[in-house]
Amino acid sequence: MKTYIAFNVLVCVLFASALTSCFVFHRKPSAYHTAFNYIAALNKNTPLVVIDTTVNLSIFSFFNELNETWHLKRQALVMKADSLDKAHNKHGNKIKGLENLGKPTINNGRVLYFSALMDTLLVAEIIPIKNHSIPSLGVQVDLSYRSQAFFNSSTKYLFVFDRNRRLKRVYQQKMLYN
Repeated sequence: MKTYIAFNVLVCVLFASALTSCFVFHRKPSAYHTAFNYIAALNKNTPLVVIDTTVNLSIFSFFNELNETWHLKRQALVMKADSLDKAHNKHGNKIKGLENLGKPTINNGRVLYFSALMDTLLVAEIIPIKNHSIPSLGVQVDLSYRSQAFFNSSTKYLFVFDRNRRLKRVYQQKMLYN
């Protein structure tokens, strides 16, 4: 009887271990990792500093592209985009798994910001780093979105996912902040 119980316990432990390893190794990448991999592939020779905290990146600059995706009348499109923007205006939230992505350099690099995930939409923006550090005075580079976007240019991406978090479409725009 003891052997039978020990055998059953061993089978349960092995089954649970196998099940756990299946989930660990076959986990779908998050929308943030998918977006990072896409942008990193486009910027192979440029160091990226990834900000692992969400910022408020509006989807309104992609108004025409959203119309292609949603096929709504103008007023309904404005209402839907506005409600998504307001509902997901969560800046300052940590994004799990992004803290070790990118290269921790600020020389000739770019900084990558992400919005909060808005249902099936994710906005990312990559900005050339403005290096305003003065090491002799102890002044460090300010990587805040506001500081880096001020009088700078950027590339903004809208990632459209399906309900299973598979990438369906990517839109890209050049931005100029004056």
